[in-house]
Amino acid sequence: MPHAKLTFDMATGLGPQPPLLDGNGDPRQPQCMLRWTDDSVFGVWSNVHTADCGFAGEYGTRVRFLRLGRARRRVYEWSQTDPIPTYLRDAYLNGPEGA
Repeated sequence: MPHAKLTFDMATGLGPQPPLLDGNGDPRQPQCMLRWTDDSVFGVWSNVHTADCGFAGEYGTRVRFLRLGRARRRVYEWSQTDPIPTYLRDAYLNGPEGA
């Protein structure tokens, strides 16, 4: 089964004020992370992929991961370590267009 897009329906734009800073001292958005395994959590996990969750007040930010490959028994793991409130309502996995 192709995994074209995984979208998280979650509250965004809840970043801290003043914003978080990256290693260079520049403002950055809070991020969530996604990784997966294709053998039902007993084996090797993928690299961590990140998506921005919006600066403070950017409530329309969409959290999605694209072009995730193909799998039959994939298990996803979503996580977040930035100090922001988390309201994860749902997740939607889409196959390719026309499928």
